[in-house]
Amino acid sequence: MKLIRGRYASSWERKHAFASEDAVIQVRQHLASGQNIEGMDQLRSFLMLNVEHEVLQQVQSGEWLLIKPEAYYFDWGQFEQSMFEQRVMDLMSAAPPHAKPPAIQVFHVADSETAQSLDNRSCRVTGHTAKRPIDSLGITHIPEPAEGERIELRVI
Repeated sequence: MKLIRGRYASSWERKHAFASEDAVIQVRQHLASGQNIEGMDQLRSFLMLNVEHEVLQQVQSGEWLLIKPEAYYFDWGQFEQSMFEQRVMDLMSAAPPHAKPPAIQVFHVADSETAQSLDNRSCRVTGHTAKRPIDSLGITHIPEPAEGERIELRVI
């Protein structure tokens, strides 16, 4: 809650102000409990006599308004859809980098004497423990070796 001068209140603050009777009750409760309300010091600085009665009279007359806390809350709901759309557009314009797939080399395995494809077999590649298949066209796919390494392919 906040006390502000009535003549400087915006229309938004006036809309969220307590009715004068309710404001007097709220201010009286805060004064009785010793709790301070934001703006109370400014109100007291305008008074000739700094007594509770004068404070309550200023609130009751409407010279000073007690504003509800929700007057200063911000409603993000009106921006939620446009913010979502903006995030989508940002992601589309600057998509995260994708992992580069490993480079693959394609080999056609053929008999050195007849030049016929060696199809439906397996082969071993140096540096790889698993067998690699050779398809029905005699083609096998092998991951590209590190720079400077040689590929040795043995047909089983």
